Amino acid sequence: MKKLSTLTALLTIIGLSMPAYSVVDTDQLMSEDYLRNQGYSPETIRIMHLKMVDPYAPHKEKEFQHTPVNYIKKFYQYVDPATDNQNFGEAIIDPRLDWPSKLF
Repeated sequence: MKKLSTLTALLTIIGLSMPAYSVVDTDQLMSEDYLRNQGYSPETIRIMHLKMVDPYAPHKEKEFQHTPVNYIKKFYQYVDPATDNQNFGEAIIDPRLDWPSKLF
């Protein structure tokens, strides 16, 4: 009886400690609910959704308005690359040093 109760307790502990594996389809791996439940940020979910819709679409470039304030902002962004220009995931990084052509 002692062996049976020990064996039952051991099997119960092993059974409760094993994780429950669920079946996840490939369609569900990229769904918004699944990504949110896995702990991804809303920005990452947005970027993954954009790539799912059309992965080969070119980036939309915003038209540059020629005002003095925008020239100052562009120059400040060139001097300090850590500034937030509200186009995360859409920026095309060009390492060449040709900032005068980027201002105009």
